[in-house]
Amino acid sequence: MRILFLIFLGATLFCSIFSVQAAKVFIDNVAGDASQEHRVPASISADGQYIVYASNSANSIDAGTQKVSDVFLKNIRSGNVTLLSSGLAGAKSNGASVNPAISADGHYVAFASVAGNLVLGDQNNAVDIFLYQRASGELERLVEFADFAKANFDHKLQWPGNIDLSGDGRIVVFDTAQGQSADLGLGSNSDMRSQIFIIDRDRQHIEVLHIEGHSQSDFRHPAISEDGRYVAFELTAFNSGIGESSTLTRVLLFDRELNKAIPVSLNTKGIEGNGSSFRPKISKAGRYVSFYSDSSNLAASDMLNPSNPDVVKGIYIRDLTSATTQLLTSANRDWPNAEVSPVFDMSPDGRFIAFSSKASNLTDDGQLMCEKRGLSSGCFWQGTSQIFRYDRLLDHMQLISTDEAGFPLDKSSIAPSISADGRRLTFTSVFEPNSISRRLYLAEPTYLSALTLLSPSYNVFEPYPTYSWDASSSAVAYRVLSDDGAITRWLSAEDLGCATSSRCAVTPLTELDYGLTPLYVQAVTARGELSPLAAPLYVYRRPETPVAQALSIPEGSLATLKWNKVADAVSYRILVLDKMTREVIVNEVVGDVAAHTLPFKLASSTEYSYAVRVQSPTGVYSDWASISYRPEVGIPMPSLPLGSTDKLTPTFTWSQVDTAAQYRIIIQDIDTGEMTNNVLGGESRYRHNALFELGHRYRWKVRAQMPEGGYSQWQYFEVGDNTIFRGEHNVTLRWAAPDKRLDGSALNDFEISHYVIEYQRGQTGEGHRIEVGPQRRALALNSLTEGYYQFVIKAVDQQGLASDSSNRVSVNVPLSAGQ
Repeated sequence: MRILFLIFLGATLFCSIFSVQAAKVFIDNVAGDASQEHRVPASISADGQYIVYASNSANSIDAGTQKVSDVFLKNIRSGNVTLLSSGLAGAKSNGASVNPAISADGHYVAFASVAGNLVLGDQNNAVDIFLYQRASGELERLVEFADFAKANFDHKLQWPGNIDLSGDGRIVVFDTAQGQSADLGLGSNSDMRSQIFIIDRDRQHIEVLHIEGHSQSDFRHPAISEDGRYVAFELTAFNSGIGESSTLTRVLLFDRELNKAIPVSLNTKGIEGNGSSFRPKISKAGRYVSFYSDSSNLAASDMLNPSNPDVVKGIYIRDLTSATTQLLTSANRDWPNAEVSPVFDMSPDGRFIAFSSKASNLTDDGQLMCEKRGLSSGCFWQGTSQIFRYDRLLDHMQLISTDEAGFPLDKSSIAPSISADGRRLTFTSVFEPNSISRRLYLAEPTYLSALTLLSPSYNVFEPYPTYSWDASSSAVAYRVLSDDGAITRWLSAEDLGCATSSRCAVTPLTELDYGLTPLYVQAVTARGELSPLAAPLYVYRRPETPVAQALSIPEGSLATLKWNKVADAVSYRILVLDKMTREVIVNEVVGDVAAHTLPFKLASSTEYSYAVRVQSPTGVYSDWASISYRPEVGIPMPSLPLGSTDKLTPTFTWSQVDTAAQYRIIIQDIDTGEMTNNVLGGESRYRHNALFELGHRYRWKVRAQMPEGGYSQWQYFEVGDNTIFRGEHNVTLRWAAPDKRLDGSALNDFEISHYVIEYQRGQTGEGHRIEVGPQRRALALNSLTEGYYQFVIKAVDQQGLASDSSNRVSVNVPLSAGQ
């Protein structure tokens, strides 16, 4: 872990930057003393680059010897520190400045100051709200934008409890101190209770957050969403209004568009907390609101077993979309802990929570820390508060306030703030025992490199595959994750066999779901640092492929299709095709059976293919298992047609089939589509009388007919490597059908819809694309111009999924000898 921090000695603050063991770098001191636990001294931009804080440093940016609190802006990237609460003409400010807040985009900083020499015309000798624009360096007093008498506002404002800005700094919210007069002519309360003001800089308008029936209630600690629509706040009701009358403090969300207040400090059953709730934080879109509460009925276990209210203090998060409430600051996320500070922060997306606690059971390595120090159980914090970061997405709690050895700091640490990605946190820590001074730290938890799963392969058939990955030398444990959660628990490197090996492997007890699952592997160090998630390894679990049994059809009987049963199958899909016409004659889904009898007879003269696949409970299919049924009739086997080079009138021959009464031969000109269809006697040859055109492509097929009328399967043949069918600038391509798709799944012949041939002349010539039918295994290209050509081919199935492309074939036209 790399920690940047500021050192404070007595009342002196050092502004120079130095390093200690390359683990800590000085930033600055913070204003106030260690007893002011409820005051947040620092605020961090969403990207973590800018930090604003209040400090009474005597040396910050040559501030002289004064110890009045000032507000500073530090650029973490450049290291530059800017004094924001500077007096006119570079003079020292003549009053304290505190409570800075920075907008998410880092462009604006708001703070409160009693100084009267920061801007011209400030003569009220009272607290004002100021806004600093980082780009221009301009400082302005926000109350000057008010659309009411400025004199009526001056002399009234006192120290605000909290200041917050919308993401772009357009809207600023703040509350006033309890007991001040708030007679501002804005519909505010009349007995000097705390109020919340909302300043819209674009509209130059200020308003009081007002809820009907709560004119005498306290409104405190506002937090505004990044778009400025929602304001979360504390309400202490002294008269009836929303919900039940109570003097307890509750957390509500105010929708400025709908002018509506929504209760937040509820449990998942919608019951209001039976204690007080404080200090809300809001996500950037207003979906999540987190808060501190001492209620005993907000967590799940609280509702079942309310216990001693002294031990039910914790930080909760309310999801306003799902209307659920979750306890965050507990060892098991289900039981609150008394040792949690109410000062905390939440990342804008609601993923990370940063907080301080004295609890010693929030991380798994508490006892390990004790053992390393040679101390007994329970030694972990020794009564000091430590900073934790809880990752809601990964359900992971990490100790942040550690020294370079990974041990907790030996002084209390409080008041954290966190960047949007959770990778930068600020917090304060007491400098030495009995000291009232505090120093500011910037912690950047180090991360392991992302790890990538190496196995299993894309297609998985077993429910419990083995996962493997390369080990990390810094990791002490690993786990395998999917988008739905952990597949394995945290397992040590020793358990995985990679403490002394470079490869980790585990076969989990959690069954892999059917279908597509993205998988990750994550590592953790001894300090609790997590590796980020790399790109997922996608795995597609299919049911086991059934085995189709050979067809045996007794004469005159119906065909029964059979296969072996597969585990988890809920149904089987059956296809029967005529292999000659590719017509699907059966497409049925049957239950969890191992056989199916067709309702009709198969023709004995036709060759069929039948296929079967399994459907899982989640609708995922296995690969097809297919088998062919061949008729008893013999099949003629064609040979190359014979012909002369002058007349181009070839003779077609084929093998003789015993008992064949006649043969049918069909010859087609592929280029023109013209076809001849002839029925011949029992002779196994045919002289074609029509002239063949030079350079045209032809194909032909033949089948035998039995005396009783049955036919054999058609046999196809394409005219190929005869010189009479290839001109000087012609090329004939031949290929075999692929057996796999690009994703690795099996591809059967009957599933192929067409082939795609692509070729190009030279490196920059125009590309050409040709599609041919599924029965083709050759293609003649005619009248090519001279040059260098490259060819590639792939198959496409009936769902549009492609096979891998063939190897690239290169030739020169005209063809040289041997090509």
